Amino acid sequence: MHTFHNLLSTAERNLSSSRFRVSRAVALPNGTTADLAASRTTFSWKGLVIISQHLLLRHTPTVTVTDFHALFDEGFLYAKRVNRVPLLRGMQFGYMVIPCIAVDAATPDLIAFASSRPRKHWCIFEFPVLHDLSTGQTHYYHETAMWGALFFSDLRSLTQSQHCYHMIPSSQTPKIAGAAAGWKSQVIEISRVVVSRRSGSAQLWGA
Repeated sequence: MHTFHNLLSTAERNLSSSRFRVSRAVALPNGTTADLAASRTTFSWKGLVIISQHLLLRHTPTVTVTDFHALFDEGFLYAKRVNRVPLLRGMQFGYMVIPCIAVDAATPDLIAFASSRPRKHWCIFEFPVLHDLSTGQTHYYHETAMWGALFFSDLRSLTQSQHCYHMIPSSQTPKIAGAAAGWKSQVIEISRVVVSRRSGSAQLWGA
């Protein structure tokens, strides 16, 4: 059975092992709470930039797209509050904020949203992740956008490994998604615990 307690414990263990600073029941700047928040700063050789990475996990019985956007906004405010690097965004420095929401049962609209191309921001990477506790599956963007293409594989690897989800084998590989690309869902099943220390990094530019 897939429970949020198991998800929370596994995420906490693996994020801690990957040198994230992990806390539970974290008060966010707008007055809400994240069940788990994890932060670390890493250097990306791909872009020769410093990335301030932040993941926020929350459980709620039901959720909307607006809730994802709100958690991202709160996560960015939280990231600025706890960031330890005194650099300006855009000056070889940027943020990665991953809003993760676990729901009791995901709707098709939510799955489509989580599987679609993330919004672009200036020197911030937004990467929504949807956990469906009814199936034990995780949904997020599986393709590679033109902007920040160098970093999407690392971002997916970070999301998969830190949450201990095993990708269902597929004959398809991630491809560059143009402006007309459709939504595509990559489904992840909780099949075995995989502890990975591979560093993730993020896209740092965008309109």
